[in-house]
Amino acid sequence: MGPRSSSNVRVFQKPPVWFWIASSLFGVLAFANVFLATDENRIHPDTGNYFPLDVNPETGDKSLNLSDRFAYVNFVGKSGRPGFLLQLIGGLAGSEIALTAFQVIVYVMAWTFFCWFMFSAVRNKAARIITVSFLWLIGLSPPTLGWQNVLLTEGLGLSFCLSAIVFVSAALLSNANQKDQKLFLIGALTMVALQVFLRPQTGILLAVGFAIFVMILSRNLSRKFVASLVGLVLLFTAWSVFSVRNWDNFVDLSVWHAAFQTDDRSNLTDSGEVDRGQPECGIWENRDAIVQNKFNYDLWAFVQSDVREDCPELFEWFSNGAP
Repeated sequence: MGPRSSSNVRVFQKPPVWFWIASSLFGVLAFANVFLATDENRIHPDTGNYFPLDVNPETGDKSLNLSDRFAYVNFVGKSGRPGFLLQLIGGLAGSEIALTAFQVIVYVMAWTFFCWFMFSAVRNKAARIITVSFLWLIGLSPPTLGWQNVLLTEGLGLSFCLSAIVFVSAALLSNANQKDQKLFLIGALTMVALQVFLRPQTGILLAVGFAIFVMILSRNLSRKFVASLVGLVLLFTAWSVFSVRNWDNFVDLSVWHAAFQTDDRSNLTDSGEVDRGQPECGIWENRDAIVQNKFNYDLWAFVQSDVREDCPELFEWFSNGAP
């Protein structure tokens, strides 16, 4: 019996029972790691750019305010940060816990997809076990899993980008099977679209890279299919550029930080920051308290100072993500 044709070899091999048992254990450990950890880090200083926040005036503790669930959903990048997917998912989730759980579920699925691909790519049985075990350990490590406990775009972005890489790699390996290759490219395009709508600043790079990859494989695909993929990528890229360019609610914290540390306002005038509508009261009067609270690019240092009493307008401005 001769060797199997490459067209009969599937990119994703059927994994044994132990693989799914280990994947389930990975999911359980991921959830336990996130939800048994303290929730103090879920609200990052940048979270206020994606969701309205409530602030305890006594302690300065922050929590999501999703009474108006879709308040920060904006499709043209005019408020908060460019992109709308995290804000939309958060509104649908309705709570910090639900949004965090959704992030972990997507992460577990993406990491299991990645491990399945690597399991199929490695032919030696012993090497398979070592490879996927190592990848599961990496998936449970704080530098990767830790992002799923923070309400920022980095959590879902990690899952989308990882899945896009797997789909693209699978398309490359399925070169002899045009049907599978098309399905993998559609999967990759879906991940690109999700990343673009989640975080267009980085989604642009992913979209351009995907378009280049499609052009490389174009000789094996129909022109109509290639044109459709490239056309959609161009639309995603155009929206990304428009969304980012339309983002005018940004505060250059490095400029403010330098001004506080040196007590020199000239760099604020030179950079145009003073023309962005920041309240005048309270900033320089509370400069010492702000610097003492180590205003290292952390907007919420203001919450711990006396600004909320001396200048409620300034406190409200920063509480709303410094728009």
